[in-house]
Amino acid sequence: MTDERHLMICAGGSDTKSLFECTVEGCGRQLILDHVDARLTVIHPGSRSALHSGSTGLVALSGAVQPDLPRAS
Repeated sequence: MTDERHLMICAGGSDTKSLFECTVEGCGRQLILDHVDARLTVIHPGSRSALHSGSTGLVALSGAVQPDLPRAS
């Protein structure tokens, strides 16, 4: 088992599909993520022994802390 990890980035796409490519030189893994059907299609497998992971970008969260309201008795 290998501890090799590769980062994949979103290299393009549309409202319904995204193309992901591996950033490690020489690997070449590519896949399509279909957002509508929740399906992955591997175009090129690249290094089969590496763990590939990635995302479509940073996620921003915002909010406010609300005090607890008194409970009705």
